[in-house]
Amino acid sequence: MKLQNSGEMPHRETAHSTFLEVMFIFKERSQEHMIKGILFDVDNTLIDFYRFKEESCNAAIDAMINAGLRLNKTRAKKDIYAIFQKKGLEYPKIFDDFLMKTEGRVDYRKLARAIIAYRNRRQRFIKPYTGVETTLAKLKKKGLKIGILSDAPRLKAWMRLCTMGIEDYFDFVVTFDDTGQRKPHPKPFAQALGQMKLRPEEILMVGDNSKRDIDGGRKLGMHTAFAAYGSKDRTSKADHTLRKFSDVLKMVR
Repeated sequence: MKLQNSGEMPHRETAHSTFLEVMFIFKERSQEHMIKGILFDVDNTLIDFYRFKEESCNAAIDAMINAGLRLNKTRAKKDIYAIFQKKGLEYPKIFDDFLMKTEGRVDYRKLARAIIAYRNRRQRFIKPYTGVETTLAKLKKKGLKIGILSDAPRLKAWMRLCTMGIEDYFDFVVTFDDTGQRKPHPKPFAQALGQMKLRPEEILMVGDNSKRDIDGGRKLGMHTAFAAYGSKDRTSKADHTLRKFSDVLKMVR
């Protein structure tokens, strides 16, 4: 009896292990086939927003110093980012406020040079992450609906997409101006759902912010993918973690 039992146990363990592996593969494939639409954030998901913002601000600071600003670059950068911290990274009058704080008035010669330098440098750094365009093309070929869900102002979101030359891959764009709310508020997600005409469980939300993008999508029942390659967050509760943009293709094979 002992010999018989010792011979049966490995067989049962192997069968159980094989069963679990099959069930895991079935579950993974079922989830992949459920995805019919993908929502993408823009900044730090499609584009390295932090880099282009920093490079553009550096150019603007250099231009103001060359125009007579009596402040070293390190201090100027610290003061500008303090304003961003208070009013948001999309604040349109950042250099007006900076000059008013620094000099007590807006010197329009310095302001004009700052804006021109900022825009010129920005054009050089608004580029998609590696593999973005080829991946979007493959997703469209699979027949998926693809949308943008961004907290950026409408015009800025569209300008970034058009500058990168990828705007035609998206079926729609939902921005802060469309709902008056920022993620993770359910209103932007609800509007995107209405545009896609899909159930939440048929949609994959891809973003770099663990709270706004991932938690916001999860609360509505969407699948989620964390763009770790562009995020400053160390962890997230996403269903998937993307180490590079093209990893999203693994979710929809």
